[in-house]
Amino acid sequence: MLSIHIGPQSSESQRVRICIAPHQERPSVRDSVANSDNSAKPYAQSGGDLRREGERLKLLLDMTNTLVSNLVTRDLLRAISASIRQCMHCDSVSVWLPKGEPRQLRSVTMEFPESRGFVKEDLLQPVEGSVLGKTFETGKPIVVRTATELSGSDYDRALAEGIEFCCCLPLISRNQTLGVLALGWRDQNAFSSEDIEFLMRAAGQVAMAIESALAYLEIAELKDRLRDLCDGVNQL
Repeated sequence: MLSIHIGPQSSESQRVRICIAPHQERPSVRDSVANSDNSAKPYAQSGGDLRREGERLKLLLDMTNTLVSNLVTRDLLRAISASIRQCMHCDSVSVWLPKGEPRQLRSVTMEFPESRGFVKEDLLQPVEGSVLGKTFETGKPIVVRTATELSGSDYDRALAEGIEFCCCLPLISRNQTLGVLALGWRDQNAFSSEDIEFLMRAAGQVAMAIESALAYLEIAELKDRLRDLCDGVNQL
């Protein structure tokens, strides 16, 4: 459960005395308006930061409520990916989970409305030699600030889709990496450590839900085996 504590605000009033010498010209109306606009910029920027923080907090709370009350399915992951894409103002969001041997990652969701068709759901990506695979193996987020940092199939797909900036985050639950959450932008992005911190929290929510879903499927499979075993015994 996420709680927010807002402490008491303190205010301090100060009197500012402005003295104008007899021969000094008073500031013009134009100068006064310009100074007023400049002083308002920090407040406008602060308001924008607060709105962004509010949007991100709402996303985390919505994700928590949705994932706790529903069994994770592909449709649910698609909806969550769409919410992350809108909140982060990125072009693509995808969730990758491991699939069989040789070790590969499969895109179980691909939220990319303006895709050119070079990436899609159920796409397979080798763990070895890829940014996704490195994120999966190391359990650490990777930020690629320009497509020229990529190589091989990573570079080919980024170039084909026009992706210039991407961030890959591990889906970790109980110290185990279950998959990768990947975001992509078609323009350069001023990414900060706060952005990574927020996305890691979102990835953690997704990872816990995926872990619960995998446990549910495992229990269901065990129940089916037990039922088949009991049916076989009864037929003896």
